[in-house]
Amino acid sequence: MSSKCDKCGKLVPDGEASCPHCGTKIEMDNLAIGCLLVLGLIGLFYLLFRYWLAIILVAAVLLVAGICYAVIKNTKSEDGNDENQGEGADKEGQSTESDKVDESGSSAWPEFASEVVEASESLYSALLKMSGDAPFIAALEATDWLNLGGEWSMNNRLCALAQIDMFNVLRLLGHDDIEESKEGLACAYIVTRLSAAAGQNIDTFTAGYKTNESMARQLAKITEETRRVLSPLMERWRSSVPGEKCFYSAVVTFFVAKCNRPELSLNYLRSLYQWASVIAKADGSVSDAEAKSLAAIMKAHDAAKSPVGRTSVSGGETGATENCQETSFARDEDPFRKLEALIGLAPVKNEIMALANFVKIQRQRVDAGMKAVPVSYHCVFTGNPGTGKTTVARIVAGIYRDLGVLAKGHLVETDRSGLVAEYVGQTAVKTNKVIDDAIGGVLFIDEAYTLAQAGGNDFGMEAIATLLKRMEDDRSRLVVILAGYSGEMETFIEANPGLRSRFNRYIDFPDYSVEELVRIFMSLAESNEYDCDDGLASELPKVMLKTIRQKDENFGNARFVRNLFEKSIQKQAIRLSKVAPITNKMLRTLTADDLPSI
Repeated sequence: MSSKCDKCGKLVPDGEASCPHCGTKIEMDNLAIGCLLVLGLIGLFYLLFRYWLAIILVAAVLLVAGICYAVIKNTKSEDGNDENQGEGADKEGQSTESDKVDESGSSAWPEFASEVVEASESLYSALLKMSGDAPFIAALEATDWLNLGGEWSMNNRLCALAQIDMFNVLRLLGHDDIEESKEGLACAYIVTRLSAAAGQNIDTFTAGYKTNESMARQLAKITEETRRVLSPLMERWRSSVPGEKCFYSAVVTFFVAKCNRPELSLNYLRSLYQWASVIAKADGSVSDAEAKSLAAIMKAHDAAKSPVGRTSVSGGETGATENCQETSFARDEDPFRKLEALIGLAPVKNEIMALANFVKIQRQRVDAGMKAVPVSYHCVFTGNPGTGKTTVARIVAGIYRDLGVLAKGHLVETDRSGLVAEYVGQTAVKTNKVIDDAIGGVLFIDEAYTLAQAGGNDFGMEAIATLLKRMEDDRSRLVVILAGYSGEMETFIEANPGLRSRFNRYIDFPDYSVEELVRIFMSLAESNEYDCDDGLASELPKVMLKTIRQKDENFGNARFVRNLFEKSIQKQAIRLSKVAPITNKMLRTLTADDLPSI
């Protein structure tokens, strides 16, 4: 049995002291009051007069009066409920959210739907950028588990990957029910937008979704069917990622593992986070579990990223080589402009430009019929981690290509693990395979000194011997750059006569200054569409100065700054996960509170 709340008119279960919908205290039912009063009077009459006929007569009169009173009051309450609901709320105080909407939330739908559309369109724009990226589309074509048949175009495959991400986010946030939940209705828009069901007139589709909740419920049915169709693909995807309780993006994984497009990956993840925030706030609050899930989305890039030169694989026509990575400049990119745009590294830039100018002059001498001076293009890059050695090596490869020294100008990055095998006779084969991939470009060997550090029975010396022979045999088609700590590299080169005779150009990479570290952080923020407020801008130099004073030989320089930036956007994600509503400005702005403690 239940009664109606006098304020909001909704049913209140018996035994409740207040309305669960609006919080109004519930008065005792009038009929119950009448019954208690009758029982009290009966007892009183019996004690005073002990006359049963009079007692029964009085009880009957009082009971009828109580019933009539209750009926009249309930009738008035029902008649005035719709007419005076707003006025009653004003008299009692400010109306709550429950006063404004019914249980389905229909009167608040346009506002919520507008937030859904804005976040979904941002996500859709990020996917459009991806669909125009040729290396990514090539990666889709080469993916076995994504082979859905000839009727699936590359754009349809990308949409399928994105829809998998949408369903995974919904599941991660604990809202797996699409048709019966507000979160599911929000998911329905973007899933339908990515499919042909949205139709050609997007404006009409969007306007209908914003104003018509019943239309959203129809889309939810279509979305449920889409999930059913994609179920086999989702199972294949889930079986291909680690089983940890973390968010892995189907779309982003292809970028970081195959295409080396972190800027597009981060753009997509930010849009995905904004969309997920709307989903999480659909019920008006964000639980601790939802906040952790939102933070996990911002960590997805780190979770899926393979460290460069360690576990990534090469792309292109040369095939896949374990523990090396191939990258190159596009033909329309200017490596000299890239070099000049680097923050700091003034001595390095001078050395590279001097080398480039020397090569230009020698080429002009040859063109004029003069004799060219033989020159070694091989280099040794020395310096601490994170000082830009790999980045500059990639630029040097592009410069050599533009100057005609190398045909392709690509860069193959590797280290000891990519050259040295575990068993006798395998190291030469493994090293030759990596060198074959680098023909026409630059072979970059990071921490090269480790090739000669393992002792007498180690196969590192076999890798060095193989490398020296190929450098001689392919001297017109291969440039080798060795990199590592200054002291270790000098000892390594001087201890081997073959290396010493081929590597006589040393370029030292200095550590970054406080100002340069701050500029790197600001550059990362700008390139990833973040704004740093004044508080963060004033705090950054203090953080960098403290870090430099505490640094040791393992200090990561720019690598440290990148880690600091990524931790900052993760802290921002956790901070914003408890904010509602969330705005684009809030999504873009990093504050001093977002900086992790050092």
